[in-house]
Amino acid sequence: MTLAGLLLLAIGDCGLRIGRGRRAWYVSRNGSGWLLPLCIGSQIRQDVAMRPTVYIETTIPSYYCDDRPALAGDIARTRQWWDGEGGDYECFISPAVLDELGTGSDPVQVACKALVEGSPILAVEPEVLEIAEAYRARRLMLGDPAADAIHLALASYYRMDYLITWNCRHLANANKARHLGVLNVQMGLAIPRLVTPHLLLPREEPA
Repeated sequence: MTLAGLLLLAIGDCGLRIGRGRRAWYVSRNGSGWLLPLCIGSQIRQDVAMRPTVYIETTIPSYYCDDRPALAGDIARTRQWWDGEGGDYECFISPAVLDELGTGSDPVQVACKALVEGSPILAVEPEVLEIAEAYRARRLMLGDPAADAIHLALASYYRMDYLITWNCRHLANANKARHLGVLNVQMGLAIPRLVTPHLLLPREEPA
């Protein structure tokens, strides 16, 4: 997958339309066919984002639908977060997530796509591609898969509070957090917190 490939307008059986220009859109997946403006520029609509915002990277639905015994603890925590705590956040995906989940008929792929069905989709604007290229040029994501840079660029451009992932090598990596902070400050971008489900725990209420 190339960075440019993520600019494609997708209208098909999945029922989504990726925004163009300075406005992003998503389409209802329940067949009603209505459109809602989700973003203006890189600002999530305030009536949409009353709760903390979370960009959901591909490994989250992948782990949810996994059944490998070696990952049992992480899988259980993913399902706990998704089914319960995830409702405390405004959650978003992107065309990069849908692309990585694939379009095959494998039961796990089908389950993953069904899990994220109806989730708001952030458009891959040209500015997002420029940010991703800057991350690679400045050695934040050097040598990493292109989609990882796109995930991080999307979370930064759309001012997400969190990027949730199990990709601890390329994304939820504490050694990259300071570098990300420096680059995003230089580019005038927000700095999303890169977390796994183990780190995005419910807020403790005072006793």
